[in-house]
Amino acid sequence: MLVFSESAYRLVCRKADLYRSQNRQPRLVLLAKSCSGARFALCYDKEAEGDLHIRYRDLDILLSPGLIEEYGGFSFSTEQFFFAPRLLIKPDRDSKTCDCDHKCNKEVIHEAL
Repeated sequence: MLVFSESAYRLVCRKADLYRSQNRQPRLVLLAKSCSGARFALCYDKEAEGDLHIRYRDLDILLSPGLIEEYGGFSFSTEQFFFAPRLLIKPDRDSKTCDCDHKCNKEVIHEAL
């Protein structure tokens, strides 16, 4: 369900160590569903009722059960962004459906093609 590159694993472990004293764990969250695909982030939060726990080596990741149902799983990697590494999160499957009905006329565009 979760796959980490070695650099992503080290980055998340370092941050998790910082927040552990505050009883906060890594949480995968859906930021937005856009026409170009869903965007995700990893924040550090306290456990809530109904959270799904997924263990990857020494990490315990919190997430909503609906994320696994919709996206299947996630791959974590890093890229160099200016002077610091940045975490990249990609779902195993993404329908690229958006939630921007009032802004997006994607269906009209696809019908015209």
